[in-house]
Amino acid sequence: MMTEILAAAGAAVFITAVTRAKNALTWPAALMADAMLIFITCMSGLQEAMALIGMYLAVFVVDMIFGKKMEHATKEIQGKGGIRGIKQVLANGAAGCFCIFLYRITGESAFLIAYYASIFEVMADSIASDVGVLSKRPPRDICTWKVVSRGISGGVSVLGLLASGLVCVAGGLAAGAILHSSLKDIMIIILAPYLGMLTDSVIGSLIQVKYTCCVCGIQTERTEHCGKKTMISGGCKKISNSMVNTICTVVAAIAGCLFAIV
Repeated sequence: MMTEILAAAGAAVFITAVTRAKNALTWPAALMADAMLIFITCMSGLQEAMALIGMYLAVFVVDMIFGKKMEHATKEIQGKGGIRGIKQVLANGAAGCFCIFLYRITGESAFLIAYYASIFEVMADSIASDVGVLSKRPPRDICTWKVVSRGISGGVSVLGLLASGLVCVAGGLAAGAILHSSLKDIMIIILAPYLGMLTDSVIGSLIQVKYTCCVCGIQTERTEHCGKKTMISGGCKKISNSMVNTICTVVAAIAGCLFAIV
């Protein structure tokens, strides 16, 4: 176990160095990610920690490849972006850590499946956002199917849905190989994250806070636009993007756990 913890610590140092060099995470966020990595290694082992490393690296690499294009396409709309803080790290990883803790104290494999579901939901959602915004066709609101601005929460595109689906399939197959899982468990690890990702869009459409610019009238997620404060035009002020991410990782984890038990 000590060897695995040292390996996780080394990976944590590497991830911190890379993310800080690229200004992707704040120092508190990077240290929180390191703490999660070591916690998972202590609770379950290095192979589960490697899944978390894979998630962070996949999100980081995709952001490096598509981030500039996404930022250019959605800079007037999205309230997120730029360097990620500790709230974003907790939103993405807290549910997975809790699943690993439950797996440690109960030995129930359903919690391990729930862990992988939560991790792959984060990957699927991030890649759907980064890749989907590059679609030539405008996105549509997942609930009303009306055309919406690129980057607005609740908007989906065929390209984004396909990209996130491929992530879930790849993640499910990889987890299945690691865990020597049955076909049922592999399908759960594919479907539960996708369900969580779709839930993200539904919540984004229905209850995530949205604002309207008093000057140009554009709908946005920013609290300021055109140099003035924006007005709330929909959703709940307390439902931020980080909260939505937290909810959806929990949804993916619960779905994975329940499907595994049934």
